[in-house]
Amino acid sequence: MKIKQKKINFKIVNDDADIADYVNKKSTFAFSTSNMDNDKITDFAYFGHGGPDEMYVGYHTNFSDFEKLSASSLRKGAFSTNASITLVSCRSGLGE
Repeated sequence: MKIKQKKINFKIVNDDADIADYVNKKSTFAFSTSNMDNDKITDFAYFGHGGPDEMYVGYHTNFSDFEKLSASSLRKGAFSTNASITLVSCRSGLGE
């Protein structure tokens, strides 16, 4: 499978906290104490709804029902200094 050859990890998550936990601690287990310091993220892509400083997680028809993951909740140190970050979401680059 090409994904394994390229060492791509595709994670299915349940909510916004799972994304933050995986990015910050390399685990979707909330009480994990591990971190990404020795295995930095080099590529990160998010495809979904969004707003200024937020990724809207879930599938709803009303924006107030989405779980909102703030970019500031992702630990900067989890990413490689040359990381490629792609956000494919409406309004994510608008700022406040």
